[in-house]
Amino acid sequence: MREFFNRHNATVLHPWAGAWLSLLVIIVMVIIGYDRNNLSSYAALAGAIVAVLGVLTLGRPIIRLGYSEWLRQSKTIDCGTFSPTAEEHKSALEYERDAKSMQITGPLLISIGTLLNGASGFLQ
Repeated sequence: MREFFNRHNATVLHPWAGAWLSLLVIIVMVIIGYDRNNLSSYAALAGAIVAVLGVLTLGRPIIRLGYSEWLRQSKTIDCGTFSPTAEEHKSALEYERDAKSMQITGPLLISIGTLLNGASGFLQ
């Protein structure tokens, strides 16, 4: 599984992948809800799915590295080098993506999913 994520981390683990997928889920659930005259239930389901996608987005660093490696890297103090190597450059890019997923995308998806799930009871 880790090998799969290492090969496809640019797309599968992109910080905005959860947002793109959640938008698709919301559109599909609204269409199904209107078609079956049960928008409230399908909006609640869409909200729950979006919240779960937000939680998975928050867990991106641990999913990408595994818990033990993530913990090891989070404890490492880097004193820096004069010119970054290719590995350090890739590591910095992944760190930036982790930060975006943990501080922007994940909380946004959880908030939207929770609001959609809660507001679904008012939809008719």
